[in-house]
Amino acid sequence: MRLVRILATLAAALYGCGRPDSVVFGAFNGAIIPEVRSAIHGDAQVEIAPNNKVPMSVILLSDTPGLCAKLAQHADFFRVSYGVATTMVLIIPQGTLGAFGPGQSNATAEIVVDLPLPDGGTTNAAIGFPAVNGQGIISIAQLNTGNGGEAKGSFDVLIFDRNQLPHEFSGNFKSTFCDAIANVTLP
Repeated sequence: MRLVRILATLAAALYGCGRPDSVVFGAFNGAIIPEVRSAIHGDAQVEIAPNNKVPMSVILLSDTPGLCAKLAQHADFFRVSYGVATTMVLIIPQGTLGAFGPGQSNATAEIVVDLPLPDGGTTNAAIGFPAVNGQGIISIAQLNTGNGGEAKGSFDVLIFDRNQLPHEFSGNFKSTFCDAIANVTLP
């Protein structure tokens, strides 16, 4: 937790007056979002078990710019990599304000890493790193899914790396509504 406070102080110093609207603190080899260039949200059908999809609200914080437009072109963006990108995926019960823990009420979090494309290739596999169930919190203070709507909140979750070791990711967000999320294939 001390490391998170140090990083928050450094970020505030770098950005001047205070924290940016959307920031993700935390990292492990292959999963880092040094700057949130896209902060979007919307509703989607999320597969919570094989052949069992449930409508959920989804917040996406990514280091790739123009994520909403990319999702409109590639509904499989989080399964197939179309270029290098790292995205924090926060999933909560549809249209609900409050605090949610991963593994409760179908809420969850995940870091999705889109790997560099192979030489001459056009796609590659994206890798999802899931949250530790029962650890952490996703807090939603505002959630407007209408055209031009905003969502605001914060999170502090543990994400497993490739070796199943948990790493803390925390931050805050202010996102804009993206209707393309409705067609995206999510976990």
